[in-house]
Amino acid sequence: MRKSRYTDQQIALALQRQFSVSERRALRATDWPRSTHRHQSRASDQTPLRMELQDLAVSRLRYGYHRLTILLRRKGWRVSPKRIYRLDRQEGLQAGVPGDEGGAELARCKLQ
Repeated sequence: MRKSRYTDQQIALALQRQFSVSERRALRATDWPRSTHRHQSRASDQTPLRMELQDLAVSRLRYGYHRLTILLRRKGWRVSPKRIYRLDRQEGLQAGVPGDEGGAELARCKLQ
């Protein structure tokens, strides 16, 4: 899998504009499926949940994603542990390992 600064979608749009070619030709050149290019995500905005998760993670330093899930459910959020695990990783929140060197520095925090 190649790593690039630009997505195939951005490359296809640039080809389409620069060379005045159709969407099909630009996508064929990038080997990007039209169905994927035209896909509209139905996912709702996760920002309020992310903010709440960050607040809880900062205030409850040693809690893992299972315990954070329970706290969020008590506040009225409809969440699953898998979803909280995914958001926890995406936000870069990490929990320190008990007994590890560094103590408080390794507590849950947003990594830079």
